[in-house]
Amino acid sequence: RYPEQIDISDFLKPHQENLIAVRVDPYRVEQVRHHMSADPWSSWYAGLMDIELTSRAWIGDIFAYVTDVGNPARLRLEAQLDSETDEPFRGRMITRVYPWFPEESSAAAGESSVAVQLDAGTSEFLSDEINIPDPDLWTVNTPNLYKIHVILQYDSGKDVDDFVLTTGLRTISQEGGTFRVNNRPEMLNGPLLFGYHNPLERIAQWMFSPPAERWIHDILLTKKMNGTAIRMSVHDQRVAGVNDRRLARIGDQMGIMFLWQTPVWVREGTIDDFDFEGLPLYIKQVRNYPSIVMWQPGNHPDPWPMDWFQRVHDTIAEVDQSRLISPSGDMSRMNLNEFENTIGDTWRPADTDQTWSSWTSPLIARGTMEQVLAYGQSWHHLRNFPGMHGYRGMEMEVRMEYLNSKTHAWFDFESEETIAQANWNVTRGKPYHRMYAYEINYDVGSIGRKLDFDEWRESQAWQALSAYEAYRKKRWVGFDGMFWCPLRGGGNTATYMKPLLDYDNHPKLAYYAVQMVFQPILAGSRNVDIVYGPNDEIPVIVMHLGETKTVDVTVSAKTMDGATADEKNYNDVVLPDGKGVVDLGNWKPDIPSEMYYGFEYIVRYPELDNK
Repeated sequence: RYPEQIDISDFLKPHQENLIAVRVDPYRVEQVRHHMSADPWSSWYAGLMDIELTSRAWIGDIFAYVTDVGNPARLRLEAQLDSETDEPFRGRMITRVYPWFPEESSAAAGESSVAVQLDAGTSEFLSDEINIPDPDLWTVNTPNLYKIHVILQYDSGKDVDDFVLTTGLRTISQEGGTFRVNNRPEMLNGPLLFGYHNPLERIAQWMFSPPAERWIHDILLTKKMNGTAIRMSVHDQRVAGVNDRRLARIGDQMGIMFLWQTPVWVREGTIDDFDFEGLPLYIKQVRNYPSIVMWQPGNHPDPWPMDWFQRVHDTIAEVDQSRLISPSGDMSRMNLNEFENTIGDTWRPADTDQTWSSWTSPLIARGTMEQVLAYGQSWHHLRNFPGMHGYRGMEMEVRMEYLNSKTHAWFDFESEETIAQANWNVTRGKPYHRMYAYEINYDVGSIGRKLDFDEWRESQAWQALSAYEAYRKKRWVGFDGMFWCPLRGGGNTATYMKPLLDYDNHPKLAYYAVQMVFQPILAGSRNVDIVYGPNDEIPVIVMHLGETKTVDVTVSAKTMDGATADEKNYNDVVLPDGKGVVDLGNWKPDIPSEMYYGFEYIVRYPELDNK
């Protein structure tokens, strides 16, 4: 199912209307996989098609990306020029760059011209750089886009062919061990997409190619919960994935970042048949979209050797070095036998290891899947975190070396913390109404017993609490991104209980907990104990992301009816530029000890007179 360019010249009839028919074969999944729907007929999908009418010399491909976001920004252009002429081609390649979104302009923001010489019947690659003064950069909050118009001309000035694309001016990096967009610290926070859309009779058909408004809905849901990114995890078999250019185009304009999977994405198991031939072909299809900030062709294949890791890095880097590369979302599943001489009894290659250059490549994104409270684990695992926990954890010194790295960021690529039943009152009459998932026994380990259907509120409350506290701790210990698995229900024929929304798009309480913890500025306790005793003190911190600002923080102890029993004000708290944690010290409220209280943290930004 590779992307193809097919010469249809011999089939066209000149000077009349031509009707071109394309047959798209249905696809049946041979074995219904874990998390799928029961319907094996998955996505009749042909991708997007274009007909290009060209002369015998033409522009085959353009890759445009920014190497410097200063003033002026430097836009690098890599062009493939093709010729089937009988004589050598002599001419010029002219590039003009125009503001395109959110406001289009006919005034060029940058322009260049380079000489072209093509031998008869050959293909050549040509590079160029265009300066863009006063650039409007692309970010999730300001998704500015430019139109790039490339024209191939004869020396006489006659146009031969042109190529138009849209892209954003942005860089992706991790200097200082922090994920950065345009050299500014940022976090990759959001959900996974499994691709399941309602109604149930469309669940398989729309998995890979839903109506465009469904992709828009997913992005809106993510942004509404303060998410900045989406990790693609759409699959109907062991090897499958999304390469829908519509989604990337929508993401460019709506301001979201993608961890992109491509159709060679391997969910689990062996990597023996990993498709290294298809990987660069799929990447070339979508590499001009700024919303894609990371390639991730492996979910958690198990185990994988380092030579595969190296080859994935090298294959992608050959066609794109403008964004990060994560060969696998879970580095804890390495083949340990590869590293006996360099890492002792841990799975971490030493930073001085020279055997595998990809491990220390500035393009490599490091991370694991941190299910600290998942699968029925108890709360003490979160207390011990970032030390060893029961589900694929690691030693404290290893973890801290990753978190404190000055060269690489560290990501939680998939969190399946806990489960929550749906609100059964809104699913009456549905075939998945009051159906337990295979996950229901997780309650026994984490809560102490299985919750029944009438306790769906308690179930949602537990999931929300665990999501909030786990993500809050990951933020203060220094993670650069966190992804909940997944956004919406639909897995296992709409019985999957981990998602933040049910299959009919009703948010669970955890959706709002994640919305709260994903705020750029968040105050709370540097403690995940959920009950304080009469003699305890609260260590108050503020986690922040963004430009420097001065804020006021109020911490209140409130009775169960909402009355304030005591409060502490921290005025003129300076939050430094970037990403970090400000420690405000310990507070011991002066309150009667014979009552129950809740604690509320409010951050006010006086300059904007809001909170």
